[in-house]
Amino acid sequence: MGKIKNFMVDYGDTSKEKKGTFTVLDTLPCAITWFYNGTNHRIEHQDKLIPLILKKNQYVAIVQAPYSKVYNMAYIINGNGEVIWDLKDILKGKRNIDRPLFYDVYYINDSLYFFVVVSNTDYRFEFNPYTGEVGDFIESR
Repeated sequence: MGKIKNFMVDYGDTSKEKKGTFTVLDTLPCAITWFYNGTNHRIEHQDKLIPLILKKNQYVAIVQAPYSKVYNMAYIINGNGEVIWDLKDILKGKRNIDRPLFYDVYYINDSLYFFVVVSNTDYRFEFNPYTGEVGDFIESR
């Protein structure tokens, strides 16, 4: 399996002429690009992205539209941009959670964690991007 190369984030127009003060949402990228197996790829979303290229450079974790109840998603894609794991589907199937709101993804001690709001409570959970296993929900305060 090849590796993702030239992974870059695109922040769009961040000129202060358009806006005097930036919000957290303003500082997030609106698109990502990368090169894989001879092809350039791009994913973009107007409600922003939180991308994380995974440690072996074979997958990318993405939180899409982190502050939108309508467009919010979390998923893992391969180098071709194909969705390998849809976290909303996984949580619905394995945990019977209907409306998670994903808002971050990053590594803690070499384990991948997604951060999510469920029923007005913040949680984090470990996720194995190779097996699809979901760890315990840990309440974040």
